[in-house]
Amino acid sequence: MQVNKDDFTYVFEETPGIKCIDRKKIKLDEVYTGEIEHNVGRVHGAVRGNVVKISESLKSRGVIYSMPLPVVETLQTPFISKGKKYYYKLIDGNNRYKAFLENKYNEWVFDVIKIGVDSVPYKLALHTFAQIRNDHAHAEPHKSEDVIKAASELIVEGLLLDNEQSIHQWVYSCCKNMSTQTKNQIIQDIIKLNDVPVSTVKWTDSSGKDWVENTYSGVNKVDYIFAHHYFADRIYSLCKRFAESEEVQNVALHVDGKDAETIKRKRSIALDDFTEFREIIMKVAGYVMLNKKLPFNYIGFMPQIVDEEDSNNFVEVA
Repeated sequence: MQVNKDDFTYVFEETPGIKCIDRKKIKLDEVYTGEIEHNVGRVHGAVRGNVVKISESLKSRGVIYSMPLPVVETLQTPFISKGKKYYYKLIDGNNRYKAFLENKYNEWVFDVIKIGVDSVPYKLALHTFAQIRNDHAHAEPHKSEDVIKAASELIVEGLLLDNEQSIHQWVYSCCKNMSTQTKNQIIQDIIKLNDVPVSTVKWTDSSGKDWVENTYSGVNKVDYIFAHHYFADRIYSLCKRFAESEEVQNVALHVDGKDAETIKRKRSIALDDFTEFREIIMKVAGYVMLNKKLPFNYIGFMPQIVDEEDSNNFVEVA
């Protein structure tokens, strides 16, 4: 397959310590890959299923010119392996590189980068870049274990400060497409794995449940771990649990906060929110009992199906 660098429209996203210095066509056998099953961004390296998908997609759909290109580092001193000199090292795109080989391509267009610019340490720049790239990977985004491993290596080498604020900032910068709940769990796992000192504890559903089952020394039964920052979602779930079981639920609350003062303030807010909800639900329940319906009128659905629905009007409720 013939490819031309000028056909690719993807704009390289530079990350801290990384600079793209060129975009060029390079022969695949000139790129050093080493043990590409164990690449910097992934715990488990290249995935066979993804390699096959990319290979078949290239055959059936051709090149998607708006997608990120594989990335190589240019080496000032060539790396010598088995008597051959390499001036390029593969940094990102292991699955794609293997797919190119499977399809018997001889060359491809790569973005060429320099690592460790602007006084950012080489390894910090490399790990950060790898996780940001894999956060929106086409074939398969990175997993929690990939981020945890990278952060732990940086902490051990003194490149990422072992405090919650630094870890939080790094994880959130690398995992913008992960859910907030997943990011927060990753942060707690990094803190726990690396014995990072903290002044407060941040709870998740899983860690709260584990604490109740294995550490809690009291006698109260706990039915539900309630995260106040998800109040609207959790209050519905809690009411539904009562409606299904007709049993009063015992609730353990937790709030977000990076210091004691914030936690105490938010605990007070949480209790106020429950008081407010009680007043709301009493009014709603009174209306429902009197009118046998919810206090809402369904005007209709917003038009969403382009070829079937009038884009200038609501879709009637059946």
